[in-house]
Amino acid sequence: METTKSEYRTLKCSVFDLTKNGVFENLDEKFRPRVESIITDHVKVIKQKLAHENLLENYCAAWRDYKVDSKNFQMLFLHYNKWILKDNEAFSGLFLDKCGYKKKLTNLEEMTNIAWKTHVLEPIGLAITSLLWNAIEEEENEVAKVVHEILQSFEQVDAVDLLETFFEKLRELYESKTSEWFQGLNAAEFIEKVVQMMEKEVTRCKTFLPERSIGKMKEIFIEKASCLERIDEMMMECQQMLKENRKDELENLYKILQLLPAKSNRFVRLSAILRITALNEAFNSSFLNMEEFEANLLSIYRKYNALIDEPFSQNSLCIDELQKVLGYNKGEDRCDGTRMLVKCMKELSSSENSVAESDLKASDRKDLLSNLKLIFKKLNLPENLEMDHPNLKHKIQHEDEELEQKKKKRRLSDSSLR
Repeated sequence: METTKSEYRTLKCSVFDLTKNGVFENLDEKFRPRVESIITDHVKVIKQKLAHENLLENYCAAWRDYKVDSKNFQMLFLHYNKWILKDNEAFSGLFLDKCGYKKKLTNLEEMTNIAWKTHVLEPIGLAITSLLWNAIEEEENEVAKVVHEILQSFEQVDAVDLLETFFEKLRELYESKTSEWFQGLNAAEFIEKVVQMMEKEVTRCKTFLPERSIGKMKEIFIEKASCLERIDEMMMECQQMLKENRKDELENLYKILQLLPAKSNRFVRLSAILRITALNEAFNSSFLNMEEFEANLLSIYRKYNALIDEPFSQNSLCIDELQKVLGYNKGEDRCDGTRMLVKCMKELSSSENSVAESDLKASDRKDLLSNLKLIFKKLNLPENLEMDHPNLKHKIQHEDEELEQKKKKRRLSDSSLR
């Protein structure tokens, strides 16, 4: 789109005169198709001129020119674009179309991005992504810059979905490297090695991948490194990390878990392990009366809260589970021993396992229940204590419902990120 300065000023003034009067909705209905047509026709011309010989280099040149053209379009239709942005903001980005449905009006930047994706990337995206992977394997600096620029263009016009062929090649690469990198390692060594190799790959990939694609690369890396058997091993090792106060290793574990697919239930299992570890320590502590028992609970809570505060700071589920299992009251900064014991008795005696106890072996579950009954006896408490405290029973049920709601929200949030 080549114009002289005088032609450009004339065009701009003409467009301003067209848009300075009239009702916006009527103007938009008449004016928008013309603007979209101008942009679309321009993109189609670029696509027709795009030679397939030296496609990557030619594409980069065309993309650079188009970014300049896009800015010119936005300047040319500046008044109209401001009108769109202003009314979108005033009406929360929603308008009624002819069918009565609400929709957000696209601004000029979005129009130019949509046109590039639709008329350039969708027709030749597959050819580009195949060439991109071949270029990366050459591992040349100049090639890496070209790849980075092209992938960034995909991101800018929201066309990452067209890069699936590229990411599939990346999956194949990491799948082939898994045995070489991680075979024969125990759980602790595996966790350390995975984080080490992932960070090494991030450094390598940053030479050609833009930021959003780095996130995708990390997810693929962890997905291929962590089979179900490895996840089970990591969860078992997590219990040892908690017992032995291995905070740095917990941070590494969390880096892996947060990149695993939502279907692995990794955060539910993590909170369950924390719960079981805290329970075991509470049941094995020494005390003579309820006051000492509650002091032990508070000490255990503070210990594990400090241990997971930084590594699991982005996951409130673990903190909630820890507070719940130890009967911790944040407002009073104390643990309610009676509430804690009643709740544990209820869960361990139930025929339906809770989320936490589902990770326990039957023998471990039986041991926990035996220890719990000994504690009831030591403190001279009846095992059917909840029947004598109906208000307590109601509070416990309410807490259960609240935690379940948080877990559901967490699972939905995880799913929406995939």
